[in-house]
Amino acid sequence: MSLFSSRPPKVVSWRINTKCNFQCVYCFAETCVARATEMGHTIETYPTTLLKRLQGIFPADTIMHLSGGEPFLMKGFEEFVGVMSEHFILEIATNLSQDVSRFLQEVPSERVNVINASLHILEREKRQGSVEQFIERCLLLEASGFRVVVEYVCYPPLLRRLEQDVAALEAFDLEVEATQFQGTFQGKVYPEAYSSSDRALMTRFMETDSQEAVLAKNDNLNFMGCMCSAGLDTITIDPDGSVYRCIAYANRQRECLGNILTEKIELLDEPGACLVEECDCPFQGFLYADLRLRR
Repeated sequence: MSLFSSRPPKVVSWRINTKCNFQCVYCFAETCVARATEMGHTIETYPTTLLKRLQGIFPADTIMHLSGGEPFLMKGFEEFVGVMSEHFILEIATNLSQDVSRFLQEVPSERVNVINASLHILEREKRQGSVEQFIERCLLLEASGFRVVVEYVCYPPLLRRLEQDVAALEAFDLEVEATQFQGTFQGKVYPEAYSSSDRALMTRFMETDSQEAVLAKNDNLNFMGCMCSAGLDTITIDPDGSVYRCIAYANRQRECLGNILTEKIELLDEPGACLVEECDCPFQGFLYADLRLRR
């Protein structure tokens, strides 16, 4: 499908903090930790100002995907989300390690597409009662009208227990999505290193075409040279407020489009060629890049 004939959805991906109370060995968030200047105080104090700036760029009901770090650890997060929900449809990535009662008071469920609740089973099993608490919070959110998708990262050592863990979650009628591990384990690069049997197992628990497409791709997830509408239809905002075309550009601090806190943001006028050799978020690549349109 050509991105010029059918526009992909408008999405603002906002990594609002870097702080996290988990230490997952496969976490990729550390790529922005070293340079990040947290803007939690600004978000807490001026959420309406930030909303007005974004309203001038993106139409009503644009999707805003919020992640971190662990976003619930940011002071004022619930109020911030409540304000943003006035204009945006929200998606939130969280480990659900924090109490959600205030969130339920501030945010109407009809303004949230999905809560992606990452299980991170190895971290939870270090904490007594953490798995049970995670399930309780998932069920509480669902009872309040929110759609919750439990994400299970298929870190290679976990593959042998994937089926058992998913069955335990599905016993509570929870929706579970397996996600591929992207990184290096024991000298092998993933997802390329997954075996055919690994892929067959994981695909059983993948609900979206994009997940299966990434898993099926055997090279280095390269969209370089493809015409891409990132920077036009989607942006990524870093914890310091800097705005980039996508996550890959943000991780490399390439071609900053402005700052949501201090500067005017200038989006691209038209799709442009991807200049990154390896895509850090292939889901963005598959959604916004057109593999047929290479320079």
